[in-house]
Order: sequence, then structure tokens, then C-alpha cells
Amino acid sequence: MSVDLQDRKRRGFSFQVEVNCLESGSVASCYIHFADRKVARTNEIRKGILLADYDRKGRLVGLEVLGPVKFSIVIKQLGNIMRQPFRKALRESFPSSLVA
Repeated sequence: MSVDLQDRKRRGFSFQVEVNCLESGSVASCYIHFADRKVARTNEIRKGILLADYDRKGRLVGLEVLGPVKFSIVIKQLGNIMRQPFRKALRESFPSSLVA
């Protein structure tokens, strides 16, 4: 599944979501790409559940969701410009089994 969102009022914000599923059809993980930049470091936001990738300047590159996580925790990782359009897209298209 891929979701692209353009918010022209807010400097062309966009992102892409990759969903990995098990043979049973259940969702195993999701990766949300915010920027096409090289990852310099990864922070574990929620142990074994939510990882955040950053470039060498500390800018968010992507989030990896490995298990159920509260919607508010994912949103807190985003800058102010990205929060509102991402919140809308997340509610409309993200696997409900991974976001509460």
C-alpha cells in the first residue's frame, strides 16, 4: 500500500507508507517514508514497537511501526508542518491493527 499526500499550503509535504504482511494476511510492520535521504541514526521510540530514522542533520527520514502503537505517539514524532496532513491520511488509510 502506498499513500502520497501533497499539501501545497504547507510547502509540498508528502510521505509514502509501505506495509509488510504475513502469509496469514495480518500486518507485520509498516514503514513511513518522509524524505529520500540517507539514514544516519535510528532511535527506538517505543521498545521493539516504534523506531525513528534520522539523517545526519537530525531530520526525520522515516518511522518504522513493528507492533500496535498509539496514534498520538506516532504524531508526536512529526514537526508542526507535517502533523495535520499526516493525521488525516493516517486515519483514512493506515492499517487499524497497528495504530490505536
